[in-house]
Amino acid sequence: MTSYLRGLAERLRDAGLPPESRVLLVTPSGGLVDADDMAQKPILSIGSGPAMSPVAGREYARAEAAAETIVVTDAGGTSYDVSVVRRGQIPLTQETWLGDPFFGHMTGFPSIDVRSIGAGGGSLARVDSGGPAPRGPGERRGRARAGLLRAGRDAADGDGRRLVLGYIDPGYLLSGAMRLDVEVVERALGAHVARPLGLGLEEGAAAVLRLVTERMARAIEEITANQGIDPRAAALVSGGAAGLNAVAIARRLGCVRVIIPEPAAALSAPGALLSDLSGEFSRTCLTTTGDFDVEAVNGVLSELADECRNFQDGPAADAAETDIELSVEGRYVGQTWEIAVPVRVTRFGSPADVEQLRQDFHAAHAELFAVDDPASEIELVTWHARVSCRLRDVSLPQFASRGRRTARVERAALSLLRRRGHGGTTTALLERLEAGDTLRGPAIIESPVTTVVLEAGAAAERTAGGSLSILPGGAQ
Repeated sequence: MTSYLRGLAERLRDAGLPPESRVLLVTPSGGLVDADDMAQKPILSIGSGPAMSPVAGREYARAEAAAETIVVTDAGGTSYDVSVVRRGQIPLTQETWLGDPFFGHMTGFPSIDVRSIGAGGGSLARVDSGGPAPRGPGERRGRARAGLLRAGRDAADGDGRRLVLGYIDPGYLLSGAMRLDVEVVERALGAHVARPLGLGLEEGAAAVLRLVTERMARAIEEITANQGIDPRAAALVSGGAAGLNAVAIARRLGCVRVIIPEPAAALSAPGALLSDLSGEFSRTCLTTTGDFDVEAVNGVLSELADECRNFQDGPAADAAETDIELSVEGRYVGQTWEIAVPVRVTRFGSPADVEQLRQDFHAAHAELFAVDDPASEIELVTWHARVSCRLRDVSLPQFASRGRRTARVERAALSLLRRRGHGGTTTALLERLEAGDTLRGPAIIESPVTTVVLEAGAAAERTAGGSLSILPGGAQ
């Protein structure tokens, strides 16, 4: 990693990057660092890609729905990533694992809390003695599954079931640059899912769809409930291929709104563009709120302030705007794990400052775990400072509309939506929806890079920023 990153800037400049340009890389805590800094600390690259989705999701939800409590989902080829934004803040965790939790290695480095499950577009479905279950692409074998690769995707779970249900137009993937073989997919889905369950082809595809949707919803419930967040009060921002399940998931959870950003297919990319250059510094100073060591803590805060100023005068010297956040990790006496609490002062000057920190800890603990112990003192362990420097003003990224079809296309294959008693189904092209245009389900909204399914009762509007703002409607 060190060798690669140190040579990256040189190779880019050989390819024409101006000498005065900076090479910035994203970090798992949602910021940017210079390539030279990451070369010295390659640990900063672990999980950095998925961390950008909540950064982008927060900004799009704020712009399109003025939302401060947000669930951000990003469905890729192998995983479904879930994160949250609470009151405009993105929670960090130090429990980032390399490998399986409790069996791998914990980095202990502050990272955005992103949970992943194996429910991506490339996952496969099989039927065992307990019924349908997902399985990883590495487990595929046999002529039928090998044939799915020629269809464009491993399709028994992901895009395959959507093809069978008519959600995806086999001739419009990437504006028609790649065509999917529906017959190959139907044979595989019938052999490995539908017939073993005693179902028709569409019913088998729908069964897998319901299973995957439920797994996605449960992943969201886990990360929200574990942090005291009610998903019914949250906006759901869906990236990657998540638009195919977004309305169904929002109904299942009771989310108030769904936001599909225009660049949803690559949600991490605008997150990187919207991130700030950041530096994170920490010091350990063990004390308690009952016997608070004012001199030692103020000394630590002074050292952290010096490091922030050095960062501002060095890598962030050209920053247009700077913000410094202080926090401390604390715990009740006897607890194993700490939780982070914001520090409201830059220096503790009176007992009232310590009492405020104590009350803030009790409130944070109650919010996270639905229980607190107001009579107990707090052990304070590690003090943190994060300096965020905005290098330039960046508007929300939008895609240029390319590859428009010359005529509106109405597909007759949307059998599942029609069979639910809703009659015809509309197919709309995202590029043809102008700002303020609305569309009611049942409907399919297509773009060259993503597809959004609107079930009956849902309503979508194309916003001025290019996103889709969806009211999911009734309960599933």
